[in-house]
Amino acid sequence: MPALANEPATEGGFYTQDDMREIIQYARQRFVTILPEIDIPAHSLALIASYPNLSCTQLNYPVNAGFRNPTRDDNALCIGNDSVFQVLDKVFTELAALFPVSTSTSAATRLIKASGLPVLSAKSVWRMST
Repeated sequence: MPALANEPATEGGFYTQDDMREIIQYARQRFVTILPEIDIPAHSLALIASYPNLSCTQLNYPVNAGFRNPTRDDNALCIGNDSVFQVLDKVFTELAALFPVSTSTSAATRLIKASGLPVLSAKSVWRMST
């Protein structure tokens, strides 16, 4: 469960690439596959807090430091903004380099789950950007 807003932040709040390599190796030694998941275009408030130009409203928001059940109408990336796709290309390129090739199938593939289902509330924000 995330910390409450008035609780102190934990150290870091993110994994470095070296941290991820260590975790992936630890899991691999135990026959566990880690599958990264990126919820896009919605659930992107942390990215939008860092890069407001990636949302349709381009408003500044603080990073969600553990608020339970936050509501934001524009926590979705703006699909009409070309810079969104440039950033996502960098994110997926970095993830693909970190996560190992799966050899459990006949054709080796890289697995990254990109989930885009919860975007219904974003539709009104997207309409404002056109």
